[in-house]
Amino acid sequence: FVEDTHIEPARITADEYGIIAAEVIKAINIIGLDNCPSHTEVKLNSGGAFIIEIACRLGGDYITSDLVPLSTGVDMLGNLVKISRSRYSCVQFLNPQNYTRCVEFIESHDAHISRYDIRPYSKTLIKSSLDRLGYIIFSTDTLAELESILDKIK
Repeated sequence: FVEDTHIEPARITADEYGIIAAEVIKAINIIGLDNCPSHTEVKLNSGGAFIIEIACRLGGDYITSDLVPLSTGVDMLGNLVKISRSRYSCVQFLNPQNYTRCVEFIESHDAHISRYDIRPYSKTLIKSSLDRLGYIIFSTDTLAELESILDKIK
């Protein structure tokens, strides 16, 4: 189904709010969300509050951009920008030319690396993103640090 109306704040009692808030906070703590937005959709019935969706994102359908500021005075988009860290991030794709250097960087367990995938080496010409031999995602505090790493692995 697709919603055709959103009302902010929800038409619930203080007790219902408490039940929902407790369930949402419990879920956020279980999955480890910290210092980020959470969009959580909940069904409430006589059995309690049941989470339908929870994600690290702001709400859509004009909820975050318009309804929340109008009903609460809170600028969620502005607050999200304020909590964002000023770091640099990069994804470097592996290809036949940089494969060995990239694998060595990954195997060094450098603290800057957040995620990677290494596929078997191949001399295949990279004609599309599906031909890539893997990737490294990493972040640094400064652009100079990021460029230094790229100089080593490119």
